[in-house]
Amino acid sequence: AFLFTESKESKLGEELTQAQIKKLIKGTVPNITDQQIVFVETLVDMGIDNPKAWGAFQKNDDNVGVIYIRTNEDGNAYKNVAKHEAFHMIYNERMTPDQRQRLRTAFEKTDGDVKNHNQLEFEEYAAIKYQEWKRGQYMPKNPIIQSFFEFLKDLYKR
Repeated sequence: AFLFTESKESKLGEELTQAQIKKLIKGTVPNITDQQIVFVETLVDMGIDNPKAWGAFQKNDDNVGVIYIRTNEDGNAYKNVAKHEAFHMIYNERMTPDQRQRLRTAFEKTDGDVKNHNQLEFEEYAAIKYQEWKRGQYMPKNPIIQSFFEFLKDLYKR
């Protein structure tokens, strides 16, 4: 499971209705179904017992990727959580293994500490670096990373 937890690196973002969140994710992730976007009051059912966790991406029993978004007390959710979990969906289900490896290799060439990351740690690292890039706090030194981030940015504008 990939978690979006609130921290100084990851801000929750704008509060949106469930319909707005669903529209954002559907506009970002090609061919995602309503059944792959699930709103929950807690992530405990997904085996996540972290009160700071607001989202997760997991495969269900049928090996289909599902984005779980935790709602707040008003039943709403947060834009950056949706974008973060959409990143994981795109990375895992829309990129080929070769594309994922090329992205990792690009990060390894410029962000040395990535070499010691396992796959889950790397993916979370890449998702956070994308968020930092959007805020102007990270400048990729590799054109492959820059191109991938630009591609995501264009998807998120839809």
